[in-house]
Amino acid sequence: MKLKKNASVAQLDRVLDYESSGCRPVSHQGGFESYRVYKMYYVYILYSRNYNRTYTGQTNNIEKRLLQHNKGRNKSTKPYIPWEIIHLEKYTTREESVAREKYLKSKAGSIFIREKYF
Repeated sequence: MKLKKNASVAQLDRVLDYESSGCRPVSHQGGFESYRVYKMYYVYILYSRNYNRTYTGQTNNIEKRLLQHNKGRNKSTKPYIPWEIIHLEKYTTREESVAREKYLKSKAGSIFIREKYF
């Protein structure tokens, strides 16, 4: 999205929303820009205050995934409801998010989580 010289705040907000949501500008012949949407992947750490437990996972829809955890639709997190997100990372590829999730579930990742949050 190309902004005019006297762009409104709404236009600027829209560009910032696009860019922060994983859209990237793509230049075309003719001098105008459009935005191509890229799917984002998230690695998250949940925390259950009632049980002092954490859970690490990855998804492409963080809001939906948190609802699933808190509605008891995940066998490993159901007994420890309610959950809250304490850590969130964003990646552009699933491979990156899976690798990071694997690291956070390792011994070194557990130490990282413990040192950062507890």
